[in-house]
Amino acid sequence: MNIATESIAQDVSFGSVLHLARMYQLSSYDASYLELAMRYSIPLATLDKDLIGAMKKVGVSRFTF
Repeated sequence: MNIATESIAQDVSFGSVLHLARMYQLSSYDASYLELAMRYSIPLATLDKDLIGAMKKVGVSRFTF
């Protein structure tokens, strides 16, 4: 797998990530992944039901194997 790290600016962390976490009752960890998927228009691989629900609401697809 080609894994890369992504640094985010403070305004993204305390702006859109915090907004997503509060809106969909997600952990900041899950909200960070959701924000990244939204920004890059990429699917997420998860089994977390809360995150899957948020993904559906914002139009992020689920990566399946």
